[in-house]
Amino acid sequence: GLGSHYTAATAAGLAELAHQQGYAVVVLSNAMHWAFATTATDNFMPGFTPADARAIRQAINAVVRDLNETERCFPADISLLGYSLGGLETLFIASQPSDDQPFQFRRYIAINPPVDLLRGLQCLDDYYASMPAPDADAAADNMVDAAGNFMMTLRNKNAEVGYWGVNTDLTNNGDTLLFTDEAQARFLIGYSFRRSLQELLIALHKQQPLPVLQIPYSWWNRHELYREISRFGYEQYLNEVLLPFYERKVGDKISLPKFNELAGLHAVEETLRDNPKIRVLHNGDDFLTDAADRTFLQRTLGSRLTLFNTGGHLGNFFHPAVQQALRDALSRQPAAK
Repeated sequence: GLGSHYTAATAAGLAELAHQQGYAVVVLSNAMHWAFATTATDNFMPGFTPADARAIRQAINAVVRDLNETERCFPADISLLGYSLGGLETLFIASQPSDDQPFQFRRYIAINPPVDLLRGLQCLDDYYASMPAPDADAAADNMVDAAGNFMMTLRNKNAEVGYWGVNTDLTNNGDTLLFTDEAQARFLIGYSFRRSLQELLIALHKQQPLPVLQIPYSWWNRHELYREISRFGYEQYLNEVLLPFYERKVGDKISLPKFNELAGLHAVEETLRDNPKIRVLHNGDDFLTDAADRTFLQRTLGSRLTLFNTGGHLGNFFHPAVQQALRDALSRQPAAK
């Protein structure tokens, strides 16, 4: 997922489920996590899906090569699974030539991939700005209150199933007692992703000074640098960091709409339509997609799309029906007729 480390709980839960299906599992950090971005290929700036997908594929090649050489592990087949932004990147990897790859993926599984990348990032920016507060102290109080309510929600679970949480029937849209209201939930989502972006910018600026930042990185007092970086949202990152980086590479201007067109799922529509190895799991009420996006996915993927009526964005992994759909997508056995 966007900016996630390989130790994230969601990744661990997916790894657990895949392991139960007989897989040996390797988890990679997302391309927009600082640990991946600062150790990827030279001259890399994360956020442009085609380039991110190539960097991820190179990392996977290195992992498989290491497994072969140091562990004497030779997988019989390899499947690739990604969620959220990782799902979008998985589908781009499926669309790219694999001439430099010593193996073929058996299956590509994407969970809740955004269709329009820019709109999804703008949504996260809006969520961060959604908690009104007249001053910093009030904002801190709001955040502490929201986080406390979230912890109370977690304590309200009545049954634990591994990493997946409460085992609840979704018949009534998965209704359960939530101590966090919608406004607080939006702010917590926006705040979490904003922090991830700030960590990425700090790490990139430390490695190679970013022209857009006026304050240089220092081992000493970084207060003013953090203050400067705190103004960056995802759309600003695209406009002021990513676009200039690629404009310098190609020697020409690139518009944000064109950039976004090349980075979203519409750019790989032919692969989505024609590649039988692809499976996509999505939710009808995912806040990062709209009705047009769902129509596009249904029209393009057909029976290779599993669309749940509820769950929001990655919010129904606890449900047995969702876990079974994941098992079916991961299964190495032919589907029953």
